Amino acid sequence: MGKNLSALPEQYWATGNVRNDAIPTELNRNLPNPFNIRTFAFLQTSDPLLYQQMSTIGFFTSSTIRRHTLRRRSGGT
Repeated sequence: MGKNLSALPEQYWATGNVRNDAIPTELNRNLPNPFNIRTFAFLQTSDPLLYQQMSTIGFFTSSTIRRHTLRRRSGGT
């Protein structure tokens, strides 16, 4: 049995009996993607195979990213 490490940290959970739309609105906001492939242009010459692989993954090719994606830990289970 594995532990899910991609859960959103507790500080971002909505608590209480009243709906708080501010939290999900903020977490779903699009931000400039700090992991965009242009950030890693140096890899085109230093590690072209890695750069080529990254250029096929949406996480790296997207110009924007949702805030909640940046807040989650990576690694899955």
